[in-house]
Amino acid sequence: MKKQNTIYRYKRKFFILNWLFLSVSCLLSGQVQMKKNLKEADYHLWNTLAVDQLSADGKWVSYSLEYPGISDTLFVKNKAKKTTYVIPSGYRGNFTEKQWFACLSSDGALHLINLKNGNKEVMPNVSSYAFLANGSYFAFIKKEKDQTSSLVIRNLEKTTTDTFTGVDQFSVSHKADKLVFNYKDKSKSIVKMLSFEKGYTNTIIAAAQCSGFYNLVWQQKDESIAFLKERSDSNGIKNEILFYSVKNDSLYSFIPEKEKDFPASMGIVNHDIMELTISDDGSKVFFGIKKQSYINLPETTDKVQVWNGNDKFLYPLAQQLEGNEKTAKIAVWFPKKKIYRQISTNELPWIMLTSKQNYAITANPAAYEPQYKMYGDMDYYITNIATGESTPWLRKQSGDVAQMGLSSNEKYICYYRDKNWWVYDIAKSTSSNLTKGMPMEWDNESLDPGNDITSFGNPGWTLDNELIVYDQFDIWIINPESGLKRRITKGREKNISFRLSKISSAEGSLLYNGRNSLTYDLTKQLVLTATGTVDGFKGYFLWSTKTAEKLLAYGSGAFDQLSKASSSETYVCRQMAFDKSPSLIILSAPDFDKQTFLETNVQQKNYYWGTSRMIHYSNSIGQSLNGALFYPANYDPMQKYPMVVYPYEKQSRDLFQYENPSMLNMGGFNVTNFTTRGYFVLLPDIIHVKGDTGISALDCVVAATQKVIDMGIIDKDKIGLTGHSFGGYETNFIITQTDIFAAAVSGAGVSDMVSWYLTMGNFKSKPDMWRSETQQWRMGKSFYDDQQAYYRNSPIVHASNIQTPVLLWSGKLDFQVDWHQNMEFYLALRRLGKKNIMLLYPDEGHAIFGLDNQIDITNKTQDWFDYYLKDKKAIEWINKGVAD
Repeated sequence: MKKQNTIYRYKRKFFILNWLFLSVSCLLSGQVQMKKNLKEADYHLWNTLAVDQLSADGKWVSYSLEYPGISDTLFVKNKAKKTTYVIPSGYRGNFTEKQWFACLSSDGALHLINLKNGNKEVMPNVSSYAFLANGSYFAFIKKEKDQTSSLVIRNLEKTTTDTFTGVDQFSVSHKADKLVFNYKDKSKSIVKMLSFEKGYTNTIIAAAQCSGFYNLVWQQKDESIAFLKERSDSNGIKNEILFYSVKNDSLYSFIPEKEKDFPASMGIVNHDIMELTISDDGSKVFFGIKKQSYINLPETTDKVQVWNGNDKFLYPLAQQLEGNEKTAKIAVWFPKKKIYRQISTNELPWIMLTSKQNYAITANPAAYEPQYKMYGDMDYYITNIATGESTPWLRKQSGDVAQMGLSSNEKYICYYRDKNWWVYDIAKSTSSNLTKGMPMEWDNESLDPGNDITSFGNPGWTLDNELIVYDQFDIWIINPESGLKRRITKGREKNISFRLSKISSAEGSLLYNGRNSLTYDLTKQLVLTATGTVDGFKGYFLWSTKTAEKLLAYGSGAFDQLSKASSSETYVCRQMAFDKSPSLIILSAPDFDKQTFLETNVQQKNYYWGTSRMIHYSNSIGQSLNGALFYPANYDPMQKYPMVVYPYEKQSRDLFQYENPSMLNMGGFNVTNFTTRGYFVLLPDIIHVKGDTGISALDCVVAATQKVIDMGIIDKDKIGLTGHSFGGYETNFIITQTDIFAAAVSGAGVSDMVSWYLTMGNFKSKPDMWRSETQQWRMGKSFYDDQQAYYRNSPIVHASNIQTPVLLWSGKLDFQVDWHQNMEFYLALRRLGKKNIMLLYPDEGHAIFGLDNQIDITNKTQDWFDYYLKDKKAIEWINKGVAD
């Protein structure tokens, strides 16, 4: 018994000593890791991470870090050895397969790094560069002391160089095995081609006494080159086109004056006005032409402007176009056949080339004007470029290019119409509805009925020329010939919206006004983007026919900025959460386990920080909605906090968005600033009802706010509301209908739906009616068809109801929302004796870009809420502005 007591005493003594040791250790550790409140003086410590790229073998990563008001710093880091190179203000970085890296910096220097041996060279006064022959050669433009420029070609393996003086620019072939450039030699202008295929050779492909050669472009297969020849005569500057066949070493010239079909009044325009390009098969050159009298001439101003009531477009836009006379048109030249043909015309100025450039789709944007849509309807024609024959194929179809795409085999044109996807067979001149009878919704009309109907999307086509379309959750493949339809993802079952990443695609060819249709090879592994529709996660999956979707990086926050190594199964991306600063993550085959390559803003651990969670609520008609709720730093569940609500469309997608604390905010609002100052922040999702935009915003925002009130974590008498642009309108309206908000800040918001409806906006010189009827304001009808709806949703009509003190702000150069909208609201509130202050920034537009002004609006927004939600009543500028 005594022995047992002795053992017990020793054990107890050891336990006490161990406990004391651990307690002291924890105490000391706690002292070392004691957190503190974040202050404005600490904001400068935070940086923003941007993923740049991976080397081909995946062993090196480049990324940049940006600090407030300071140029980015580019880093190049080895995945295994952790060797790091730092290039202040570096940009346009590139790796080669032979372990070289180069980039430019904002001081005009070129940085060249040999990643094998660590040798680094900095060359000043360089404007552009390129690697050639898989990194065996290096080319760059260097400005000399006499201000002339030279092209330097360096053999990176033998360290030999060749210099060509008087060269301002060069153009590299797609395979990077050839290079062309132009320069002056005494009185002659010369175009020279360098080849790196078999050794190093150079060839003069054009030489003439002229002003110069410009705009050198390569054909997609690198088999030919086209460029402009500029010459001057008594009638001014005129352009010719030269076409060089690399394979045949032959040069062809297009001289407008010698072409019988070329209009005498027209001239060839510079590449910057209308792009010069060669068809994929090398048989055609496309270029821009324009009336000679409108080339490089200043615009004239009429003494008296005549605004005709029956004009298609408003006067400013009509003057810019002058019946489309002033717009450049597309023409085609067949060098070997010596054929010239104009494709687009004054009657049909809009043009989109098909994927192999054998057909052109043309239209007239003025056909149904005046229209009150973002993208007006047009009649579409198809032109056989070889014959010039043009026929109509689609009437009164949306001008939104996102609703139309071209198959890679040039057989089909897809378009979205009447809630279905259709294809037009070019050879058969027939249209087919591919999705008829399918129970899926291909657009968001049911959840957003007032907005211009936009489909969930058509990213492109498969290599087998099957159409790829999206529903809300999934990716569908439809065969236009057989009609076979198949869903290749299971997003609906998982509450995940899957989309194809451009990483997995092959880019289409130049289409002028249209959009490039991407091509996806379903026999290969593809990358999918993934967005959780309930939990808010963002990330990536891999997809193949064998595995379907397979997790790559998803869950526990958000992953973005994915990049893939070109010759290995290695990926790099950024991972973050609201309370986790972005990290750079490496994922390598076969398991793709996440390796944290870089952690940013490690100083965050020294400060109290907020957290985020998704809340779920319903509006008055039972529709389920999400909201992103951000908790204050050092949250105490025994305390009630103030809250700021920020409305704008649907924002729960930002649940995991990391936001640096900063005084440099273009709208004065920063979630992290507020959470670290002891506020909750709520970003609610809103479903807008057609014809009742303001009322439906009120419904959803109040429901979300009430949800948080019911959680018992905030002071229901200390809730603020702030919004910018459309969110400014929502803020303006909501405070006319409820006194649940103790203070509000509204930036660049609409206040008068009627005067806003009758405002001429800067966007394409169009009246803002389209924005009211079919865009964000979602009224669905004109003011004259439903005046009561406009009055019902107009904040200024209900201004007398306002009990909420409101801070208004605008930029006097705002071309998005006329600043007089805030002036009207200010005058109404002033006349009604309501508490308000208006801030007007004379040199700012729709958002605040001046750094001093960003600090000012951020300070004043925070002051306003501190004054009313935290009872900090000693803020002089507010006391002066709203004193009773």
